[in-house]
Amino acid sequence: MLTENHDLAAALRAYRQLLEEEEYFEAHEVLEEAWHPLRKKNHPLKNLAKGLINGAICFEH
Repeated sequence: MLTENHDLAAALRAYRQLLEEEEYFEAHEVLEEAWHPLRKKNHPLKNLAKGLINGAICFEH
């Protein structure tokens, strides 16, 4: 489970790389995994992460 800001940063780096490779669904999945613990802890970055997740999946459709 990803709970530390360091893990969020790693997820964001992977997300960006996958977007650059046009792997939109995979980018969505990587960041969604990091978002779940943020959501449960009401982390201040949870809404930003959710927006990025939604943005990636928009490109998939």
